[in-house]
Amino acid sequence: MPRTQSLKEKNHAKSMYQRSMEVIQQDAEDLFVHVVRLGMIIQ
Repeated sequence: MPRTQSLKEKNHAKSMYQRSMEVIQQDAEDLFVHVVRLGMIIQ
């Protein structure tokens, strides 16, 4: 019983990690777009 519980927790942690990585990637892409737009405005 404890083994299945730990496996469940591992999978949960994995999915949380993947979700946070996706959010970070999305934020980075948005930030990149803003920087590019700022660069165009400055030019």
